[in-house]
Amino acid sequence: NIVLLVADDLGRDQIGCYGNHVIATPQLDSLAASGTRFTMAFASTASCSGSRTTIYTGLHTHQTGSYGLVGERNGFQTFPAIETAPQLFNNLGYKTGIIGKVHVSPETGYPWQVRSESETRDVAKIADEAESFFKDAVSEDKGLFLTIGYVDPHRQLATRGSFGNGENLYDARIKDHVYSPEEVLIPPFLQDIPPVREELSEYYRAIHRLDQGIGMVLDALERQGLADD
Repeated sequence: NIVLLVADDLGRDQIGCYGNHVIATPQLDSLAASGTRFTMAFASTASCSGSRTTIYTGLHTHQTGSYGLVGERNGFQTFPAIETAPQLFNNLGYKTGIIGKVHVSPETGYPWQVRSESETRDVAKIADEAESFFKDAVSEDKGLFLTIGYVDPHRQLATRGSFGNGENLYDARIKDHVYSPEEVLIPPFLQDIPPVREELSEYYRAIHRLDQGIGMVLDALERQGLADD
C-alpha cells in the first residue's frame, strides 16, 4: 500500500527533522525517524504542476509536455502517450485515489478512480476522507495508492496575501500555533527585516497545521490496520 503526501510550497529547511529547531513538526519528524530521510532527493523542476508531473511520471517536464502551470492561458498538460502513476497502479489492480489539490491534466492521463479535488485547508476533513478511502480499499480487498495534495503551506490562492490562517475554516481537532516574528529563522536568501519575519511567522502556522493533518492520516492508517503495510 502506498500513501503519497504532497505539501505545497513547503521548504525543506522549515521542518524539524531537517534542522529547524523553532517550528513544531512532530508528526513529520516522527515519520522521518521511522523511515528514510532523504538529503539528496528533489523533483527536477520547481512547483507546482511541473514538479507534480515529475513525481507522477518519473520523467522530466520536457519529456511529458507539462512545461509549466496547468490550465489558465498556457494550457500545459501531459502528452497522451505518457504513462502516469495512477494508470500503472490501476493496471495492477490497486484502488487509486487523490484528495485535495490535483493541478495536473488531462484527467484522461491521470485516471485516479477516486478524485476528490478541493482547495480546502481543513486537514482534519482531508484525513476523514482518507480514512474512508482506506476503509473502502480494505472492504474491497485491494491494495491502495492514495495521493493527498495539501494546499498548506501555500499562500492564500486568490490574493497571495496570507497563508490561510485565522479564517475559522477548520475542524476543532486542529490546534493553531502562533509564532512570533522574533523567533523565526531567516533563510540566507532573505533579508532580516520585520515584513519578512511577519511573513515567516504566518508560514510557520500553516506548516504546523499541515503537520497535524499528516498525523491524522497516519492515525487513520493505524485504525484501519494498514500502518504496518
